[in-house]
Amino acid sequence: MDQKQIKLLDRIAKGPNFLFLGQNYLKIFNSEDQFLNSIFKKYNLNLTENSTYSAIFQSNIGELNDYSLSWMYELSNKINVPDWLLEIANFQWNGVFSSSFNSIWTRAFQNEWRNIYKIVNDKLNPIDQRNKLTLHCTYLYGCIDKTDFDEIPPLSTLEKYQRDKTATILASRLPELTTPMGNLFIEGYDGDTDWFNLESLLQILVQFGENQIHIFNSTESLKNHQMIKELVDKDIITLYDKSLAEIFQKFTSLGKLNIDSSYVDSSHYHVISRKGDMIQVPNSLWNKVSKVGQILEESLFNVTTELSNDRRYFEYKYFLSSTSFKQVWSGFV
Repeated sequence: MDQKQIKLLDRIAKGPNFLFLGQNYLKIFNSEDQFLNSIFKKYNLNLTENSTYSAIFQSNIGELNDYSLSWMYELSNKINVPDWLLEIANFQWNGVFSSSFNSIWTRAFQNEWRNIYKIVNDKLNPIDQRNKLTLHCTYLYGCIDKTDFDEIPPLSTLEKYQRDKTATILASRLPELTTPMGNLFIEGYDGDTDWFNLESLLQILVQFGENQIHIFNSTESLKNHQMIKELVDKDIITLYDKSLAEIFQKFTSLGKLNIDSSYVDSSHYHVISRKGDMIQVPNSLWNKVSKVGQILEESLFNVTTELSNDRRYFEYKYFLSSTSFKQVWSGFV
């Protein structure tokens, strides 16, 4: 291992660790973005190897809003999660941010010991966004599985400009969440084509300290950017030619990094009562059983503190959207 990889290992152990996925993540180890290519073909756009997500605004995709979102949602469900993403998803991330609006990447992080909580606009700001067991996945530009205007991705140039402000607000949470001890891993990002452009990203990155930012699959354009060079010189940013998956594979093969898909933090339990006794149930077992039945735990019936109007609104929406497949019992209390 070289010196910067040794430093990286040391910082990973300290944490917290956040991941930022750019819109190019589906092209890693692949010559094309299957999701983007399918959109181009569907809406009769001229597809080239340099095609970007901004080009979809040239079609009538925005005129068929509900249909387009539904079609893209079904498309996302048909596309397999990349193997490299499944591998790094087993790591115990504290949170994931992405400028991608498809729902493919979040499927990689769902497993038996971890639940997914999507943040799709700036009105919701949970207090536990470093929770490894309830992984908060932040969509800077909304997600195709949502319906409200402030939660769906932009489908026109105007909507994109309107959404940019929300994307910046959401991304601006990263420095505080990461803390001076943590790390931000950036993968699948191209500052020339990503909706969250390099200038916007730099406004966030300049708030970090030494050795906190790690950019993988670095493009030549990124390496040659003057501000990126300055941040590299100040040891704030470390650039890697290889992918994050390749670095993690090397660490695990050397026995330096444990990526355990059965990870359970012993400090996180659900509590149920049985004949007057309080029983602790590990999160991994809880998640398995919850898939086939409803379980009532004690914490659901605790009296909650007063919530703001915005928070009450989002809790209500979560209650309505979840009861069709999994009862949110706190909503009945």
